Amino acid sequence: MIRSIWCRPLRTVLGFLVATLITLSACAPPQAVLKQEPLTGESKDIVFPDGSIISGGSAGQTRTLAQVFVEAHDEVARATEGPTKGPDETKKKQATADQAWGMLLKLARLQGTEEFNILFRAGNAEITKESKEYEQLIQYLDGLTREAKGRPILLISLGSAPVPGNTGFNLLLAEKRAGAPLAVADKYLGDIPHETFQVWGIGDHYPPGEAELKIYQRYQNTRLVALYLVDRLPPLLPDQP
Repeated sequence: MIRSIWCRPLRTVLGFLVATLITLSACAPPQAVLKQEPLTGESKDIVFPDGSIISGGSAGQTRTLAQVFVEAHDEVARATEGPTKGPDETKKKQATADQAWGMLLKLARLQGTEEFNILFRAGNAEITKESKEYEQLIQYLDGLTREAKGRPILLISLGSAPVPGNTGFNLLLAEKRAGAPLAVADKYLGDIPHETFQVWGIGDHYPPGEAELKIYQRYQNTRLVALYLVDRLPPLLPDQP
C-alpha cells in the first residue's frame, strides 16, 4: 500500500475568503493550452495556465495530473491567508486547479470509476459502520477493486464545510471530512496498491453536481474521486470536464 498526501499535509481552501480573489474569479481565466494526440500516436505535452507541464513522454501521468491539481489549490489557499503572489499569478493557479479538476473528473468517467459523494449533517464528519453512507462507500470500493485488474488505485478526497461561522473550526471540520472516506478506504483496500490525495476547504467552489444548493448548504460534503493509475492519459479537453 502506498499512501500519499502530496509532499506534506495540505490546507487547501476552496472557498474564496478575501475580496481580491472574489474579484479575480469574475475575470476570464487564461486560455489553457492542451496538445495531446490519441494514445495510438505520439503523446504531446499538456501545458497548464500556471506553466505546469505534463510531459507527453513521461510515465505516471495520472498521478502527475492529481499533483498539479493539489499543488495549484495549495497555492490558492496561501493567497487567501495573505498575498504571497501577484493577482495574475493567483488567477493562473486557480485556472490550473479548475482545469486539472475537470480533467480528473472526465478521466474518472472514461475509466468508469465516476465519483462518490458523501453528504454530512451540520458539524458532523463521521462515517459510522451503521450508516448508509458507510455501506454505499464499501460498495463503491468493492466495485473499484473488481475492475482494477491489477492497476493501482488513486483516490482524491475533497472535503468541504460552510463559510458562515468560525473559520478555524470549519477548516478543521472540512479536513476531517476529507479524511473520513480515506480512513475507510485504507482499511478496506488493505494491501491492494493505492494512493491517496487529500484536500479540503470552505465554500462551494466545487459542490456536488447532483445536489440542490439548499441541500448542499445544509449538509456540506466530501467528493471522493477514484482513478486507475495509468502511464498515459487519453485526450482530455479542459473545457469539457
